[in-house]
Amino acid sequence: MQLAGRIRSARRRRVDGERGVVLVETALLLPIILALIFGIIEFSFAFQSSAQLTHSVRSSARSGSVLAGESTYAETTAQAAGSALLNMTNTTPVELWIYEANSQGFPLPEGNTSFTYAGPGAHTCVESCIRYVWEDSAFNTSAPTGAGWAAATHQNCVEPFDQIGVYVTAEYTFMTGFFWDRQTITDHAVFRFEPRPANECA
Repeated sequence: MQLAGRIRSARRRRVDGERGVVLVETALLLPIILALIFGIIEFSFAFQSSAQLTHSVRSSARSGSVLAGESTYAETTAQAAGSALLNMTNTTPVELWIYEANSQGFPLPEGNTSFTYAGPGAHTCVESCIRYVWEDSAFNTSAPTGAGWAAATHQNCVEPFDQIGVYVTAEYTFMTGFFWDRQTITDHAVFRFEPRPANECA
């Protein structure tokens, strides 16, 4: 009887010990598992916002490509981009550039291969380029900055045709703030102006 009691007591201690080990392992692994889950969720939303930004930029640049020579081409393109950006999750647009693209798809001058962005007001929109900032729920088309790009200078009668570029900067806000608080996301798209009918070219 004493032996049986000792055996049962030893079994209970072993089971209690195993339960303690399981609790410790759970306590150690749970934060890692939760971090992975939240990470997947956060980056899924961030990827979705980035994809929406890409679609919005391409759509607006495509719209602008058929407006060569029209005096309101820039405002119309910016409004198209703004409408497409309104439905982005946890994302606030910051600014938009409409620019004459060089042969590599970046703002003039020829040879430039980058966009400079260091916060609102710090930019390289300095040659054949129009810049709009986001206010409330749209790009403010009444107060553009940048060097400007007159519609009268658009070349779409004789090749090589000018290329219109659209560049957008936005701020994505992470939901939990577990990894980061905010992340700047950008994208740009370039389309060649659609050729003007021969009877409209001088």
